[in-house]
Amino acid sequence: MNGLFLDLLVDPVTQDPLQFDSWQNVFIAAASGKTYPVKDAAVTVLEPAEQPQLEASPLHQQYQTSFHYQEHYQEDAILFDYFAEPESGATLEENRRLHQTIFSKLKPQLKLILDVGCGNGWAAQEALRRGWSIISMDVSTANPQKATLAYPSENHLGLVADAFRMPIKNDALDAIIAAEIMEHVADPRQFVATLYQKLRPGGQLIITTPYNEKIEYYLCVHCNRPTPKHAHLHSFSEHNINQLFPEGSGHRWEAISNKYLAKLRTHVLLKYLPFTLWRSVDRLSNRLLWRPTRLLLEITKPL
Repeated sequence: MNGLFLDLLVDPVTQDPLQFDSWQNVFIAAASGKTYPVKDAAVTVLEPAEQPQLEASPLHQQYQTSFHYQEHYQEDAILFDYFAEPESGATLEENRRLHQTIFSKLKPQLKLILDVGCGNGWAAQEALRRGWSIISMDVSTANPQKATLAYPSENHLGLVADAFRMPIKNDALDAIIAAEIMEHVADPRQFVATLYQKLRPGGQLIITTPYNEKIEYYLCVHCNRPTPKHAHLHSFSEHNINQLFPEGSGHRWEAISNKYLAKLRTHVLLKYLPFTLWRSVDRLSNRLLWRPTRLLLEITKPL
């Protein structure tokens, strides 16, 4: 395993240093002696057996239910293939432009980046192309394993971990991407605060989430309670994001991906435009008709 990653990892519960035992292929917490397995040279499991106690989402508060998110997303990654391309060409193009927008915000001199909720490993593909080291992290086991197989490199680590118990040293990362994740977590404010701790001074946290989403609910066939479409627990807009920004941080936001550009299937033509020209068209569209579908937050840790 790359020495950069070995020096970075800590016990997810105590934040104590870890020692790597190559004979047993495990990490050992220096203080407690607890062991964490390494699945293979590229995937490490540093996820506690029990998830932390968090403030319940409004939905779970209303119905006095619990969300066992670790178990849920383990099964989710097995049932759904995050590596399958969307059937809709418009969705495929929307994702591509979203990913381009995220990477356009990152400083070119980066060395180490974390992708939280790595999905199909799209961030690893681009980061490795730029010569950066990247950790593809997910609460599920399947997605980091598939991501490291799809994009093998000594500069790519798959990490099975919980974003609320981050097994990474504080002040260690140049940048963190959390794309389309925050709407799923129980406590968004704690989610942002935990990620922010891991940034170096001057480091960047890039978050994207649906803009001002009207969350749809279905009646679950198992428990007969409302369950949200796509497991989205929160909706964000410019009216409720200020509470998420850590005190003293630099931050800004922008809304992107005009809804009607997708509805009118303009991707058939716009996909041929360079990114900068597409961004100009998208910005103009949102000025003329305010219908963005994505909110992008950029949070910077001061030097």
